[in-house]
Amino acid sequence: MKLRAEYRVADQEDKGIQERRSFLLVNCVGYDEYDEPCEPCVRLKGRNDFYLAYAHKGTMFAQINGKDHLIDEGDLFIYKPHETQIYGQIEKQNYLSYWVHFTGYGAHELLVSTDLSEGFTYKVGTDSEIVDIFEKMIAEVAEKRIGFENTSSSLLMLLLSTISRKYQLVNDTSIRNENQKLTESVQYIHKSYEYKITVNDLANICHLSTNRYSILFKELTGVSPLNYVINFRLQKACEFMHHTNLNIRQISSLVGFDDPLYFCRIFKKYKKISPIAYKSKLKENG
Repeated sequence: MKLRAEYRVADQEDKGIQERRSFLLVNCVGYDEYDEPCEPCVRLKGRNDFYLAYAHKGTMFAQINGKDHLIDEGDLFIYKPHETQIYGQIEKQNYLSYWVHFTGYGAHELLVSTDLSEGFTYKVGTDSEIVDIFEKMIAEVAEKRIGFENTSSSLLMLLLSTISRKYQLVNDTSIRNENQKLTESVQYIHKSYEYKITVNDLANICHLSTNRYSILFKELTGVSPLNYVINFRLQKACEFMHHTNLNIRQISSLVGFDDPLYFCRIFKKYKKISPIAYKSKLKENG
């Protein structure tokens, strides 16, 4: 087990210091490396300052509002002042986390400007740049040379900006991956429209829950998955009416409707005309 904690000023009661006169101050900074069983850290009344921890190696947990969150390697979490803090090992797993307690009247404003104020956990990936900034902060607070408070605060601002950029990059990549999966499910609809298709089937293709899939699908296409399937089937039905002499029963079966009466009702609901009338209109127009 290796622990290191460097303090700007002594804080034997572990309550933290709230500073209202300075824009930003690093109260303490360090790292925890556990390679043997240890009890979780519990601060039921939290601290007077902000707490940010970054899991550089291994997996840990952190609790917020009574709910445990899995903190994977490359994740970070942030506690606000006076929030209950409970975090630590998961089933004796080894981990290394870097952390910093900070305060100042601009601390919250800084978190807002870097998009790190609304959530609790953030995925940024394992990154040597983040660790390097932490190490420099630790050295500054440990050595306490002239101007160390300003320098450590500047390093904290650099840390938050770096984290924000990397979080955005990871988030954008995740969105692109989800959109790619959604595209695959749309392609599946186009290839298999004549068969039974459920939202659950489409969500499974994307390895998403049905709720998450439905939300993302509507964001991408503007309609629900079910409406998309219906519209595509009706589009294919119109194409069959244009280019074949098949009857309504045959067409309804080819586009995935087992019941021709149900097909007629759906067709009229969406196209504002019955399939028979639509087909007759095609003949009139030559």
